[in-house]
Amino acid sequence: MCLANQLVYPIADASLRRDQNDKNFGRQSHITITNPETARSRVALMKFDIKNIHKGDNITANLTLYISGTDDDRDYRTVNICKVEDDFEEHDVTWKTYDPTCSDRSLSFNVHRDDVGKTGQINVADLINPGEDMLVIAFHVEDGGHVKLASKDHPHMARMPRLLVSQHNGDDEM
Repeated sequence: MCLANQLVYPIADASLRRDQNDKNFGRQSHITITNPETARSRVALMKFDIKNIHKGDNITANLTLYISGTDDDRDYRTVNICKVEDDFEEHDVTWKTYDPTCSDRSLSFNVHRDDVGKTGQINVADLINPGEDMLVIAFHVEDGGHVKLASKDHPHMARMPRLLVSQHNGDDEM
């Protein structure tokens, strides 16, 4: 049985670009991500204020993302989402000023060519710790190519990223 649902939108997001390492990309309606090891790599950051959500055992935290685009040369791309420890300022952060090194906790999901124009969800509850006020995550593509996601600045609210946190009693299967 689900006891409570809380919907949280990101309070900040930005793309970091290695090839334009001193420019800020925090005001765009989409964020593009690639493999972080390439010369033209792009990594995205997203920050959620989670101080007022229930944290701990028996929660799901479904991150909903709108897939705006991906390459056509492969059936799918693998996207990695990882927790990062450092905070960032959306309109100031650049590749040069931020180290998007992941903590040891990460999740991944596949984006298929057929997913373009749809939303997808991944449970990121494993990245949330009790007592934390902020959840800062980084996104990148593990296997080459790119994936384009709607950002918090997208003009259509239904396409904006969001986190739905649900608290369950201990009898639920998740």
